[in-house]
Amino acid sequence: QSKTTVLKAALAAFDNLDENLKNHWLLESAKLG
Repeated sequence: QSKTTVLKAALAAFDNLDENLKNHWLLESAKLG
């Protein structure tokens, strides 16, 4: 799988998460970034 495909799938899943999960993953992404 290409990174683009993975990113699209991740974004699609992200859109379906509730706000608490979004905030959690945003914080995790910031740490990893």
